[in-house]
Amino acid sequence: MMRLFDFAGSQAAWWWCVLFVRAERAWLALAGPLAYIAVHFVVRAGWRAAIGLLALAAASIGLLADSALVRAGVLHFPHDAKFMIALWAAFGVSLTASMRFLRERPAYVAFAFGALAGPIAYAGGARLGVLELEAHGWVAVAAAWALAIGALSAVARVVPRGAS
Repeated sequence: MMRLFDFAGSQAAWWWCVLFVRAERAWLALAGPLAYIAVHFVVRAGWRAAIGLLALAAASIGLLADSALVRAGVLHFPHDAKFMIALWAAFGVSLTASMRFLRERPAYVAFAFGALAGPIAYAGGARLGVLELEAHGWVAVAAAWALAIGALSAVARVVPRGAS
C-alpha cells in the first residue's frame, strides 16, 4: 500500500510543479516536490539517510543529464529550469518506495525504464509548455534517461536501506 501512496504522491508533486512553472510561478512550483520529500523525511524516519542521499544523487545526476541535453541543443526551457532539480530529487526519493523495483532488479531494467520513462515525462512537459524538444531530441532524451536512471539505480543499491 505504501508504494501506491508514494506513486500518487510523486505524481501529485510532478503535476503541482509543472503546472506552477507553466503559470510562471517558479518559486511556488518547488513546493510540490519539496513537500513530497519532506513528507518522506517526517513519515519514514528510518529512511532519512537513504532519502537524503538519493535526493542529492538524483538532483546531481539529473542536472548533468539535462545540462548535456541543453548543451547538445535538443532541450530548451522557456522558463527558469531550476524546477527540474527538484523533480529529479523527488524521483530519487521515490527509489525508496514506489520505484524501489529499479534497485531490486537487474541493471538492464533501470536502463530500459529510463529509455521509456524519460521521453514520456518530457513529452508531458513539452505539451504543457515547460520545456521544448527538438524533433530529434527524443532519442537523446531516451539515451540520457537510460544512463541517468541506470546510474541512480546503481547508487540506490549501495545506499543504506532504512527500517520499514
